[in-house]
Amino acid sequence: MRLYDESQQLSITRMEYRRAYEILHSGRIKLITFVREELWNVREDRKALEAFLKDDRKTRDEIDEAEIKSIVHHRSTFLNDAQTTFDFLKEIGRNEEMKRAMAGKGSFPVGNWIHVFSTFDDILQALRVEFGISESLSRIALKVNLKRELLSNLIILSFKSDKLTKGRIEPITFFAQLARQYFKGGFDDSTTMPGKHFNLFVLLYLAISGGGLRLSTQFIDRAITSGEFLEYDIALDQYGSGLINDGLVHLRHNIDRLKNEIRSVEKSKVSFLNKVQKLDTSETQPVTISNLDLVVPFAMYDCHQNVIDLSGALVRALDGDTATLSEVALRPTTPIEEEAEAIQKETILVEEIEGWIKAGKTGPSDG
Repeated sequence: MRLYDESQQLSITRMEYRRAYEILHSGRIKLITFVREELWNVREDRKALEAFLKDDRKTRDEIDEAEIKSIVHHRSTFLNDAQTTFDFLKEIGRNEEMKRAMAGKGSFPVGNWIHVFSTFDDILQALRVEFGISESLSRIALKVNLKRELLSNLIILSFKSDKLTKGRIEPITFFAQLARQYFKGGFDDSTTMPGKHFNLFVLLYLAISGGGLRLSTQFIDRAITSGEFLEYDIALDQYGSGLINDGLVHLRHNIDRLKNEIRSVEKSKVSFLNKVQKLDTSETQPVTISNLDLVVPFAMYDCHQNVIDLSGALVRALDGDTATLSEVALRPTTPIEEEAEAIQKETILVEEIEGWIKAGKTGPSDG
């Protein structure tokens, strides 16, 4: 045992405790003390032994106080200096202060509760109680990192400008929001919109589309694979995906899709620019352009909006507000309504495939 003061047999650990106890009274720290279960049990056993020997001495007087002290404080492979260690525990427990307080002769001490532990989980449980933590530290750490990643992604997908937004934060879809509302019809149709809306849409298409490639999914992936956001279904007696887990899965899918849409835009950008240059895009004139040229950029816009909406709703859900997440209406994979409806009809849902498997219909049907 390393000593801080050899003359007083004062250990470094004990001196650190005394300094911490001084700071505790200034309100700057919270003092939480742990002692190994083995040490605590040794102390309790020797306290019981001491009481027995003293009681036995009263009747037989075969052993004196010095011998009792020597027996109780004898060295062992586990405990080198029993008396010093036990005195230290007594100091932490503030035994004398507690006795005086219980007799109404003083105030109760603070920071004197000793937590006995045998495993790391015992320490975690004690810390949860002390700090009012209702979740595991691993889940809390995951939620903090996940929230940070979602917010960082939203920074990539947003902007603020004194000129365009008067200093307000806006999603980058701001540039195409109004233009998107004019899109109607199928591949063979055309869309007409005011020139000023078309010009803002071109800004998104040309200048800002690449930001989505920098979106991070490290903690989104970890949150999905960890199982931390699965929910237990009492009726089925099993775990299911749950609202947050579903949101994370949808978000991961839409980020992948967004990156693919952005790459598609990059490939068609030159061709689109050549067509735009032939149009009259003055802000006072309407612009008419083929839907075929708008499908990819508007699909990119819709996917951007899905990622923004899901990320924002998940941030709220991690803070305890799941209402927004349950109300997110995801945009389809294509702006062509008929095609989107057809894709939706032909898309197999998780619940459908699960029912199909349970019905034992995995083989090819006769018809």
